[in-house]
Amino acid sequence: MRSQLRPHKAMPKLFAFKGIIGLSVLQRFIINILVSTDVVNSSKIMTYHNITVGLPNLVLACEMPLFAIWLLFSYSASPYKNTKLATNQGHLKALAQALDLRDILSAFVRGPVRLLREQKGYGKANNIRLMNGPPSYENMESGIAGRDGHATVHSGA
Repeated sequence: MRSQLRPHKAMPKLFAFKGIIGLSVLQRFIINILVSTDVVNSSKIMTYHNITVGLPNLVLACEMPLFAIWLLFSYSASPYKNTKLATNQGHLKALAQALDLRDILSAFVRGPVRLLREQKGYGKANNIRLMNGPPSYENMESGIAGRDGHATVHSGA
């Protein structure tokens, strides 16, 4: 699979994500060792929790812009751009389409309606009925039984 994955640059993508986790774990490990061996002590300014929780998160937050740049280059959009189909409509028009209130309001209406239908059992039209038992595979292959297990009539064409 190496030859198939080589054009997709899988290793930089993997290290971009795993580097964040690995560096975070390594930093927490080192800080915990420094605290447990009394190399770093709490004071009036820095409490124990500031050192063990806040300091690793602060350092990681300072490193995140570097990882963001690495992720930007690892997950480039250039392989997915199709110059024949792409129409550049501009950033403002794309933002306006993303924040279209009609989509947001319709989601607020459709969501509860869908929830009520599923609770009352109205949305089960696509489920397979098993009243007469499940259809056998042979009957479905030959066209005798439909998806719901009942006999179907096929017109000879």
